[in-house]
Amino acid sequence: MTKSLFTILIITCALAVQAQWECPSKLAAHLDPVFESAVLVGLETQLSTGVLDGNSINTAMEIMGIDFSTQHHSLYFEGGVKAWWKHDFSENQLFDQYRLGLREMFYQYRVNLSNFTLGLQTSTFDDHYLLNERIAGANYKLDLGRWKLNAYGGTVTKDFARNGIFCTTGFIYDLPTGQKQVVLGNNLGDKNLGGFTLTFFPGKDKKTKKQTETSGEDEFETFEEDEFSETSDEFQSFENDESGTFTTTSLQNSKMKSGSGFGVEKVGMAAYSEFGNWIDNTFYHTGLFASIKLPGDIYLNPEALLQIENSNKGIIYLAKLEKSFTLKSGNRLSLSGAYYGFSEIDKDAMVLNSYSNILAGEVLRMDAANMPFYLLSAKLNIPSTKFHVKLQNAAQINAGNLNEWDIEFGKKFKEKLHVNVKGGMIDGGELEEKAFLGRLEARFYF
Repeated sequence: MTKSLFTILIITCALAVQAQWECPSKLAAHLDPVFESAVLVGLETQLSTGVLDGNSINTAMEIMGIDFSTQHHSLYFEGGVKAWWKHDFSENQLFDQYRLGLREMFYQYRVNLSNFTLGLQTSTFDDHYLLNERIAGANYKLDLGRWKLNAYGGTVTKDFARNGIFCTTGFIYDLPTGQKQVVLGNNLGDKNLGGFTLTFFPGKDKKTKKQTETSGEDEFETFEEDEFSETSDEFQSFENDESGTFTTTSLQNSKMKSGSGFGVEKVGMAAYSEFGNWIDNTFYHTGLFASIKLPGDIYLNPEALLQIENSNKGIIYLAKLEKSFTLKSGNRLSLSGAYYGFSEIDKDAMVLNSYSNILAGEVLRMDAANMPFYLLSAKLNIPSTKFHVKLQNAAQINAGNLNEWDIEFGKKFKEKLHVNVKGGMIDGGELEEKAFLGRLEARFYF
């Protein structure tokens, strides 16, 4: 009965959701006031063209963002139209599709040390593994400085999931690799989630009401981070951060003094569950995570989660290492590596969670079902020219032996135009031979 009521509540909050996709947009950072009012509006145009495994792949997208905010309340909307064209030269066939959809549509209430968000929203936990997804649901955050609570509940379908049928570029890559795929729900309520993280930050001070009201924090601050600023995230998977990997840890770690030796930045616990019409047995994940500063300004981010289900008990574990260098020229070099694994407790147990904070590889987008695998990356930022280059390798270990190498070159022009050139090589699985990717993408903000 409780689950039914929960599902009805979430469906009520999301009736307007029909066809969405994951767009690596920073539109919220480019909104301008309408006639000096409290209403902010902006447009983003995205065009791309490329080739993958001998097929031509092309996309076009137009998204509008609207924000209305007061001291305690915000209404935010992003929606538009997206089209794609894929030409199979071997079969001489053209596949295309046009879609209207939403990216975000939520209400947020902020007061004192907490905020509450309801609607279609991008949702992330404060651990390293569990959740980076677009959900139709509710979120409550309480930030006391040293302690932070982050709780979510909602539903996810293939229409608006981060790796759903309209998300990013997964819908045009479509390589026959034979890799395991997470099954996403068709309808609201098919697959629901709920959970929380509780995090302790030893080096932070206790927050007060006065500090919170004068901090200038904005619910859209994360969209405004500059790739080339001194506080920008060094470990975004790519400039537009489509995969969600290495997105927040280093920004938080930068608050610790360089060369200060060993230190614990944060330690926390996580609890998570999935249930719904398509889930025969409700399952649970619970465990611990941490961010630790090692000598040499190296950061270790471990996590271990116990998976509890009738015949699928096991332990999910991961470890991430991150290191950044500031060169004499002012340029920044960032190195990172992560390993994701699963240890069975029950015979033939498998990872059950549908939504994680991984999606490794521009094309393969490996997730929990593909573990064990590793992810390595090196990135050079040149702030003076707003240029970056990124090299990344994601590879499965043992089963399947899927392997992907990616390289990206990116450039910003006066903040209104972002251009990325991507290349990749994919091998393993059921591919008969290596597949190669080349793609040019441009994003305009108005």
